[in-house]
Amino acid sequence: MTAPRQSTRDWIVNHLVEISTCIMAAFFTALMFRVGISMFFAIIFGLAIAYAIRLFGAAKLLNTIKAKLISTRDQLRSE
Repeated sequence: MTAPRQSTRDWIVNHLVEISTCIMAAFFTALMFRVGISMFFAIIFGLAIAYAIRLFGAAKLLNTIKAKLISTRDQLRSE
């Protein structure tokens, strides 16, 4: 029974990471275009920055959130 729930949780986490990457890519693309870079290079730089943040920052962010949720859950159980 836990296997489908875990796969659903993984699916949700993966999609949230993808959605956040899309939002970051759109933001950085708009920012680069606003700075004055041509649209082609703005798209490339926006995607590169978004995926760099995803590769290096998403894992740390997810681990931090998980640790915070686990500590909060443990505190609620101890009360």
